[in-house]
Amino acid sequence: MNNSINSQQIEPKNKPVIQDHSNIFQVEKRSTSKMFWNKRIIQFQNGMLSYFKVPKQMNELSKMQPKISVIIENILYIGPPEKAKKQNSIEITFMAKDSIIPSKMKNRSTNMSINSSYGRDLMAAQQPIVITKKKEIIIWEISFSKPETLKEFTQIIDKVKHPEKYQQQEQQIQSQIQQSSAQQTSLQQSEILKQKSSIQQQQDMNEKENQEKENQQKEAEQMQLQLEIQKSEQQQKQEELQIQIQKEKEIHESELKSRIEKEQQLEKENKILQKKIEEQNKQEQQLQTKEEQKKNIVKNKIKTAWNYNYLQAIELANMKDPKTIEECITNSFVLHESIGRMRDHAIDICQMIIDELCLPNQMKTIKPTDCLNEDKYIMYNQQDNTIDFGDDFYCYDGLFIKLSFCQLKSQEIYTQQGKQEIQIYEESQLKALGNEFRYLSLLADQIELLIQEESNYPLRVPLSCIIDYKGIRAFVLAIPPIDDTTLIHGPTLDGQFVTNNAIQQYMNQIGVKLNLKQHKFFEDQLISNLIPMSLFQEVHKINKDYIELRWIENEQNLNEFPPQNLSLYYLLKCGDLMPVILQDNLQNTFRLRPEFVRSWNKPLNSDSYLKQIKLSETEADYNELKQASNYLQNQLLNDLINKFESLEYLPIDSIQLSEQLHQSGINIKYIGKICQMCQLQHIKDLCICDMISRVCKKVLRNNLADLMKNLKYQLSQKLQSDQSNILEFSMIQELTTKDVQDTNIVLELSSKLINECCLDFFNLLLGVGKESDIFWIQIIQKQIWYDYSYNLDVTSRFSIQFKGMLLYCLQQQCDISFTISSTLINGMFKEAFPLKEKPQFNAQQKSYQLNTSKIARKSKRRNIMNQEQIFQSIKWSLELCLIRKEGDEVFANLLCEESCENANKALCFTKPGHPIQIKPLLQILQVSMNNLDIALQYFEQILQILDSYFGSSHPNYFIIYSIFGHYLMESGYFNDTLNLYESALQCAIRLFQVHQCIADIYSDIGQLHFLKKDYNNASVNYNKAISIYEKCNQYQSYKYANILFLQGQLLFIQESFEKASQQIETAIDILYQFEYSQTDLLMEAIKLLIQISNSQNKQSNINQLHLQLQLLQMRHSIMQ
Repeated sequence: MNNSINSQQIEPKNKPVIQDHSNIFQVEKRSTSKMFWNKRIIQFQNGMLSYFKVPKQMNELSKMQPKISVIIENILYIGPPEKAKKQNSIEITFMAKDSIIPSKMKNRSTNMSINSSYGRDLMAAQQPIVITKKKEIIIWEISFSKPETLKEFTQIIDKVKHPEKYQQQEQQIQSQIQQSSAQQTSLQQSEILKQKSSIQQQQDMNEKENQEKENQQKEAEQMQLQLEIQKSEQQQKQEELQIQIQKEKEIHESELKSRIEKEQQLEKENKILQKKIEEQNKQEQQLQTKEEQKKNIVKNKIKTAWNYNYLQAIELANMKDPKTIEECITNSFVLHESIGRMRDHAIDICQMIIDELCLPNQMKTIKPTDCLNEDKYIMYNQQDNTIDFGDDFYCYDGLFIKLSFCQLKSQEIYTQQGKQEIQIYEESQLKALGNEFRYLSLLADQIELLIQEESNYPLRVPLSCIIDYKGIRAFVLAIPPIDDTTLIHGPTLDGQFVTNNAIQQYMNQIGVKLNLKQHKFFEDQLISNLIPMSLFQEVHKINKDYIELRWIENEQNLNEFPPQNLSLYYLLKCGDLMPVILQDNLQNTFRLRPEFVRSWNKPLNSDSYLKQIKLSETEADYNELKQASNYLQNQLLNDLINKFESLEYLPIDSIQLSEQLHQSGINIKYIGKICQMCQLQHIKDLCICDMISRVCKKVLRNNLADLMKNLKYQLSQKLQSDQSNILEFSMIQELTTKDVQDTNIVLELSSKLINECCLDFFNLLLGVGKESDIFWIQIIQKQIWYDYSYNLDVTSRFSIQFKGMLLYCLQQQCDISFTISSTLINGMFKEAFPLKEKPQFNAQQKSYQLNTSKIARKSKRRNIMNQEQIFQSIKWSLELCLIRKEGDEVFANLLCEESCENANKALCFTKPGHPIQIKPLLQILQVSMNNLDIALQYFEQILQILDSYFGSSHPNYFIIYSIFGHYLMESGYFNDTLNLYESALQCAIRLFQVHQCIADIYSDIGQLHFLKKDYNNASVNYNKAISIYEKCNQYQSYKYANILFLQGQLLFIQESFEKASQQIETAIDILYQFEYSQTDLLMEAIKLLIQISNSQNKQSNINQLHLQLQLLQMRHSIMQ
């Protein structure tokens, strides 16, 4: 190989050759500079590889300084690159420390980094040699123009780097040449000849190829000429085409321009029209929004027009004549929903008002009203309200709200120790508001019935409700549409009395239904007026507000059935509707119950006790009222006690006791007298619990009212005083002035103080200690004597067994809730602080109700009631119960009546440990009789409830024993049944010496022996039952008839036909009095008598009995 490279390979034309004594390679260029032309040179010299960039002005490498050099022996790798940037490339790798860089390049090389501009990718795009520094290693990537040059370059480097390898090869080649030299001499000549011939042939071929190339070149030139001619022709055609296109374009542009001008003109016109349309739409939208605003205003006004909605619901409920019980119920739901919406809103408002009662007026959400005409809607006496908050009246969202409080005042009473002056708790204003609501509700009920009979009946009452919360009573009245000019019946403010004959007629219809007597009232000696019900009652004609609402609603079509009757009148101030109870040497403040007045044999005068009514007939009315009062206080009480003693009434708590008294027409104030007259201990215990809990309600109400009044006073003082001059206040001493201004902080403090006050009160009541003894003697005992004329032995509280009943009565009367646990029951009257949990207050409400029994009466009157619908009515009762919020206990009872499967659901709505749980537990027990162990667990749970609530003796014990025994008998456990019946008998005998309940148990025992075919023991127990029934004078009871039937059945089996016939005939005579309730038993008795007559061959009796049976079955099927 020559020591230099041909200049044609590395130099352009007319350039001198670079002379040097080393191997020189020109590297292929990547780019060409416009300023000057460079050559890239790789030089091998003295075992070193150097890289040059040679300007075109220089021709000798000796004058140049290499860019970088490296000793060939230090090269680590030489070979093809991993990713070649160009063909004919080679990669050389060596350590950076082994490189030789001139001083001009050192600064640049030292600054090289792995990712610098000397990187492989960037250098590959700019330089023929790519230099990359990577972790102290330098990599060259060199590309050549020809692969032969690359091969030669590689061999040179390899020879320098590995000389020993090539020396051995040369020696081997020389030896081979010497050995074969002799052989090759002869062959060389022949080969030379062959080569000459081949060269000659090659030359001939080259000449042919050159000639062919020349021919091809000529052909190409000819083709080029033809292409140029074609190109010129095409250009000419294109020019002509462009001229034509240009002309068409100009024509099109002119047409387009004219079209655009037309479109612009049309667009302008459209914009003008669109603006007009938009303006019209805006005007229409504004009109619509105004109309919608008007509608919304009307809707909002109607939403809080509670009386208007109520009247509308009445119209809707009575507009269609119902043909099915479903329609009756559906129509009544509209009324209940209207009542419920007003009641729920009143609860929310009253809770907010009472919670904020301790706040100064400027901090309240709902401000009190300066009511100048307090008696505009209700009977009101300012003297009755000794606790003056200054904010007793409120008007908000169409509701008039009057708050009332328990009062503490001095009163002289006569006790067994003589005349005493004591501090007593008086609730005359609460009772007055309660009477106002009670009589409005009563009138609403009667008016609803009158509307059913006469659709245009015009009298109405406004919606109202009672809310009891935190010891304060709120009377809420939906403000009726009346004013000072609407009075048409009743006393005026100037002392006159106005009336209207037509209205008197309508009022008299209500008076007849309530059994109230129409009477006269003299304004002076000449002028008298007829009073249909009460003298102070007012009737107002609805004003224009109601008529405007109805007209707007019709016009806007807001509802489907607006009320159509515009001649409507409101009854107001009904607190004196019922006559008072006349008592000797006592103030006449209590009034007869409506149930009693309606059941009395004569109409009663509501105003017969008033002194200003001076007529000859007034004395007769007074005597009639006196007679009714005496009957109530004597005979009616005795009748009720007889029902208690016969266990016809068996109340278990304060609510059931008050319901049964009210149903009988007896006031709660007589429970003290009932406690004295009744001989049954469980009734005495319940009456004592009720009296204690009602007195505690009064005391707690007064304490809470005082607390809130004092807290309000202290807050007002602190807000008005400077912080520097203010004294420490007992209840708010922890609050800063900033805290006092924060409503949430003050309300949180108020709630905390109220709960603590309530907790202290109940620990004082249920605990032990000197303070507790004083509280019972000075407050509880004397207040019970004042309210109920009953002398309570306060020391008996330490030995009472009915602790659970007392706790539940306290919860019911005081409207509070706390957990009743065995720990609390065991700690009562034994520990100073038995109650650890702070009681929580509940909001209790009373609102108008329409009972399902009234709906059923209405349905029967229209002949749309059948037996299946009666069962279906339970489901409607459940829905009504939810709408009317009648309480969890009522809902649980209805669930149990619906089906046994609902018993578990019913338990969720009952209070743990309350006897109301017994009914669902018995149903679960009955279903669980297939597993006796589980049934026994439920039985034990029932007994635990009885023990913790009533104590060790109560009629419910033997009742539960008998019921469970009956379940066991049906399952075939006769021996266990007999044991339970005997336990029930012992319990009943312990409570009663002679009582019909004992006869019932003997009857059950006799039936058990009858099933076991032990006829002798069955006869013995039947005879004992009959004997007790006769001693109790139960000759005409259906139970007496039943035991005669059972004995007749036994005598028939024993073939004593004559005795059996007598017993069955007696039973049938008695059962005919109970034909509708005891139809099945009556038919069984007749069938048995037919069998006895067959045995006696009394054909005439048989025919007669068959006829009776057929008639009875026909009546029964008609009833079904």
